[in-house]
Amino acid sequence: EGYSLSGWTGSNGKSYQTKVTIVKGTVGNLTYTANFSANPDTKYTVVHKYKNFAGDGFTEIVVEELSGSTDSIVKPEARSVLGYANPTLKNLKITSDGNAQIEYVYERAMVTLAYSDDVLSDTPAGIYKAGTQITISAKNKVGYTFNRWNVYSNGLPTFADNDNDGTISIGDNVIIGADWFYVI
Repeated sequence: EGYSLSGWTGSNGKSYQTKVTIVKGTVGNLTYTANFSANPDTKYTVVHKYKNFAGDGFTEIVVEELSGSTDSIVKPEARSVLGYANPTLKNLKITSDGNAQIEYVYERAMVTLAYSDDVLSDTPAGIYKAGTQITISAKNKVGYTFNRWNVYSNGLPTFADNDNDGTISIGDNVIIGADWFYVI
């Protein structure tokens, strides 16, 4: 299992031969060696488990079926998923039976939450576990009407909502600000 016969060597020479014929009447000792090569498409499994917010279970389990050469060492890639920290990559030896398995557990990432001056929230700015729910509302601003929320993640706008009060889940480093219309 996991290997294929490459051919026979020995009394027939050093070149692999898939068929050896011993002629009737041959005398003397003959020796033959079976030569095998690792199969290049032996299966192995990578299991990706994503921790739930409480950390006591998983929100998702993804199973990847891959293949490689029998008895080779591979280092499967982790998946990049917003809100989760990538696990440390591990080596796996592909076994001849095709049952080699490796498991990656993804913990919730820690993210930074910041606000502009015109935002009210019961959740102070700081560092939180990805998936934290926060409730926000815009402060009253004399001469202006609230337009929408602007949420910036790593310098890029990621969310805009025109409700003055709302609850959002933070999945990455964010800065939350309010956008206003000047009232004439």
